[in-house]
Amino acid sequence: MLSLSIADTKTFMAKLLKSECFDAFAFHSAVIHSFACFEISKIPANEPSTWQNMRHYAFEIIKGSALPKYIKIVLSKSGDVVGVPDTIFFVNVLYEDGCINISTGVSQKTFSLDKSANIRWDEYVLNLLDGAGIEHSNRFVS
Repeated sequence: MLSLSIADTKTFMAKLLKSECFDAFAFHSAVIHSFACFEISKIPANEPSTWQNMRHYAFEIIKGSALPKYIKIVLSKSGDVVGVPDTIFFVNVLYEDGCINISTGVSQKTFSLDKSANIRWDEYVLNLLDGAGIEHSNRFVS
């Protein structure tokens, strides 16, 4: 698992909400606290939905003069992206108290002590962020 602190909130949010940087990820859920509390979930839950299809809704809620108090967005990719079948890889984006933190996670179909899939996923996410010019600092790697 990787936990990152994002250095430039404005740049990251522009990449997340206005660019294609994260469009290939599957969308799981979003919670946004601004002038009201919003929860966005894909319906039906078993049908895939991409961030590309959902980011417009999040952007419409977030845009405006007042910053949201809280945002949590959960995105994922299948194990095929790093060559590990029967695995789902997650990216959790959390905005709170003016800071953005990103954490990664892995959900494997079967238990394994082998952490190579986690390492490959963390490297994938780091390469994605670096390639998009998103500055970050590692806070925890396991």
